[in-house]
Amino acid sequence: MSSHTQGANVTFQVSNMQGQKRAGILKENLEKYVGGVQEVNIDVQNETVNVTYDPGRTDVYNLEAVLKNLDFYIENVEENGMTKAR
Repeated sequence: MSSHTQGANVTFQVSNMQGQKRAGILKENLEKYVGGVQEVNIDVQNETVNVTYDPGRTDVYNLEAVLKNLDFYIENVEENGMTKAR
């Protein structure tokens, strides 16, 4: 029996970060409302959102839905080293 302590990782490239306040709202929403989110790192200058999560509890589509609900425009998603345009 193996224990998975390391989560999956995804990076969203967005085009409308608009500052620290908006980034803080996004971070709070991801951590508070999406079960399985382990860590959120947001780079306002480069407009990237990096999320480490438990794939047994959530997935990229749930994370993406939070960004879209907060009116972030997702340009592309990097998951498992693969970049996918949106």
